[in-house]
Amino acid sequence: MGPAFAGTFNNLLKSKLEDARRFCDKTPSTFVEQLVETVRVVCAHDCPDMCSLLAEVEDGRVIRIKGDPEQPFTAGFACAKVNRDTELVHSPERIATPLRRTGAKGEGKFAPIGWHEALDEIVSRWQTIIAESGPWALLGYAYSAHQGQLNRGLMLGFFHALGASRLIAGTVCDSCCETAWEMTVGSVGGADPEAVEDSGPRSRRRRSAGSS
Repeated sequence: MGPAFAGTFNNLLKSKLEDARRFCDKTPSTFVEQLVETVRVVCAHDCPDMCSLLAEVEDGRVIRIKGDPEQPFTAGFACAKVNRDTELVHSPERIATPLRRTGAKGEGKFAPIGWHEALDEIVSRWQTIIAESGPWALLGYAYSAHQGQLNRGLMLGFFHALGASRLIAGTVCDSCCETAWEMTVGSVGGADPEAVEDSGPRSRRRRSAGSS
């Protein structure tokens, strides 16, 4: 076998091995990566952190949730509950439509109805209550959901426009708790989360060492 043939054979063998390696490689190809869209979202849990998240979406389906590394405070962190949010989103037990109770309270009997049907029924009941007893007979009970400013304030503005009774904080539990706290220990303000690292014993030791 001459040198020219040997070189050609070696190059052919090398190319075939590289093709096989690419076939077995589990690293996503550029084509696959283009099919997965990354969407920046905020955590939907009722938690004051409001963590910035990245949702990976493929063909309209969320396949992964992870922390956003570009968010300076959470720095890519997502709690164990949120890291498994795809299981919640795609759970067969997830309630995806409004439900109308079909039995007595406590029996757990419900039937799914459409969104328009549910809203029409709510509007009809509210209009009847307002006509019979006035808007104060309605109590606006809504709180923060994911604690976004729009979501948190939108319902309060809506109940204000109706002239309905409103809770200061939006819920029974929070309003009672806040009152009890202030009567017991007084009003307590919060701390800037980004300044926490400068408030502990280690920080005081650093300042003492620097001054000496």
